[in-house]
Amino acid sequence: FTRTTITTTTASLARNSSANATVTMAKGYVLYKIAVSTGAWVTLYSNTALANADYTRSITVDPNPGSGVIAESITTGFAANVTYFTPAVYGMNDDVSVNSNGYLKIYNNSNGTNTVTVTLTYLPLEV
Repeated sequence: FTRTTITTTTASLARNSSANATVTMAKGYVLYKIAVSTGAWVTLYSNTALANADYTRSITVDPNPGSGVIAESITTGFAANVTYFTPAVYGMNDDVSVNSNGYLKIYNNSNGTNTVTVTLTYLPLEV
């Protein structure tokens, strides 16, 4: 397997608003980093039902154990930024019918209206 990146960009988001995104990753993977184009709160989930259940959680509240949150990255301001996971984080799709989808909540945590580009760097383990 080879280290891989996947990128997604939101539509224009007002400050403190969020959007969901689905990206094609792998059934199982090791996440190395999350890069963003501007201040953002990015949450990666194991399945769509748990992503939907967590959608209204505040940025100041930690996720509950078993909530489906694989990883989170929180940055501020207008600058691009990278969150490195050391050690790397194991993740997987856990939908009823397991597939290669990764589910993201992308929250605009910058100082104004922006699109947010998110790039995940990971190693596929199970395709």
